[in-house]
Amino acid sequence: MTPSSASPADSSHPRSSLRPLPLPSPRSSPLRDLQEIASEVGDEDVARDARELAGRLEEGRFHVACIGQFKRGKSTLINAIIGSPILPTGVVPITSAITVVRHGNAPLVRVSFEDGRVEDAAPADLSAFVSESENPGNSKGVRVVEVFFPSPLLELGLCLVDTPGLGSPFGGNAEVTRAYVPHVDAGLVVLGADPPLSGDELDLVAKVAAEVPHLVFVLNKSDRLSGEERQEGARFASDVLSRRLGMPVGPLLEVSARERLDLARPTRDWPELERTLQALAHEAGADIVLAAGPRGVARLTRALLRTLDERRDALLRPLAESEARLALLRSHVDGAREALGDLRVLLSAESARLEEAFRTRHQAFLALARGEASRQLEESARALECSRNRLRGEILRIAQELARRVAERFRLELEPIAEDGYRRAMERFVLLGNEFLARVAASGEPGLDALPPAVGAVTGLRLPGRIRYTELLSRTLSLTAWIRDPLLPRSLTMRSALAQTSRYLDDLIEANSSRVAADLVERVAGSRARLEAELRDSLTRVTSVAEKALERAGRRRAEGEASVEEELRSIAKFRAQLTSLLQGTQEGEQR
Repeated sequence: MTPSSASPADSSHPRSSLRPLPLPSPRSSPLRDLQEIASEVGDEDVARDARELAGRLEEGRFHVACIGQFKRGKSTLINAIIGSPILPTGVVPITSAITVVRHGNAPLVRVSFEDGRVEDAAPADLSAFVSESENPGNSKGVRVVEVFFPSPLLELGLCLVDTPGLGSPFGGNAEVTRAYVPHVDAGLVVLGADPPLSGDELDLVAKVAAEVPHLVFVLNKSDRLSGEERQEGARFASDVLSRRLGMPVGPLLEVSARERLDLARPTRDWPELERTLQALAHEAGADIVLAAGPRGVARLTRALLRTLDERRDALLRPLAESEARLALLRSHVDGAREALGDLRVLLSAESARLEEAFRTRHQAFLALARGEASRQLEESARALECSRNRLRGEILRIAQELARRVAERFRLELEPIAEDGYRRAMERFVLLGNEFLARVAASGEPGLDALPPAVGAVTGLRLPGRIRYTELLSRTLSLTAWIRDPLLPRSLTMRSALAQTSRYLDDLIEANSSRVAADLVERVAGSRARLEAELRDSLTRVTSVAEKALERAGRRRAEGEASVEEELRSIAKFRAQLTSLLQGTQEGEQR
């Protein structure tokens, strides 16, 4: 998936005067040459990618992708950066397709579909194409959405890219983001403090860092956190990222996109974020664009070479041998699936043990927390200086705050145990899948040497917490007490309110701490299911590569020996052209 670019001949296209760059003539650029070769080979995906990349580089545009877990506020952050709420936001996952915000003379939305159609739309209609509610699972087949907007920052060629968030309940969203990584020129990593950094986020940041040198890290929604929470979240994220990337990360900027939009003025580290993005556009932009060309040529050339090698090897190998190898490969895959199924039984037992450990710890926690909370409730209540009419309401408010703090303390105590239990259980699971893929890749099957490991190391739960604490409001209503309170002495009102609210506090603590445990059980199960799905998908891709190569070879052989020889000559010619193109690009980079 790559961003589309409108034809330069389209006079309705809201183009801007981007800075000229010292790029080769479009007729002689390696990307244009690669596009022609890919078209001749018949690989339309590579041809399209090369055409679109060449178009945006000739215009001096580069992509700064906003990446992170869902509900980090990525869309709101982009809105705040350009100073207008043009991207839809909401309380449920919004973005389901790649959205590129680029400069234009007037606001406009341009939608490119997988079938090649391109449609223009009004900004007000944007959610119809990028939201899960109006385009569930990308059922409309949207490939990319471009949003044109007049902005001094974007006028210099910087394009802000909104990506679907990781950890969303909609599994396909994360795959869209991961597939987009090779097209990223710089990254704007949006983190949070609760949770501060998920395993999926860490894997994605490492993948982006391997592709590009420019990463900007922000801790969004900082206005919702205390100073201590911000410091703890920033310190944790910086430490984990530094260890994973093998180098110190830049400053973690504490910002609030919502605050920036609502107050219409910069707060916290927002001025530093603006300076960083302006420096990217003004000072590093040209270098980023120039570096993107060779990187794109290398990526697309290697993809095309793999396609050609698959075709050649399938033609040269005897058909019976190819069929035998494919049958053997399928048996390996079936064996791996059976082994994963056996392991799933063991993992289910491990999950059950983890759930039982949660229950035991929950009961021990309740025994201590209830007494402590009850004492704090009485101390805080007796320190109140309010009218008798407000006394019961204030005590109730104190109880609700206490219950929430107790539940959060239980979550902070239980979450590391869940993470550790899940990590230990999944290590064997991941090892089995990756060992199988390594054996297959070493078998020499065409194209399989390029397959990555099934999944990276398990660093934590793959689903974010979705706890919704209850306040059990139906248990707070006592109409008789509220009517009677103004008629009683303050001491009697205090005694009655404390007796009722203490029972309510006990119920609230039990209910919300139970929700914490249930949420973690659900996260462990959901994370395990997602990991299993990734392994199954990897196994499916293994057989797909071999099946396609065999199918193509069968068609050529059916046409006769002359057809086979003709395709082999064509493959050799194209391989020589591509090898020369790749060498020329690498030599140009070295110079």
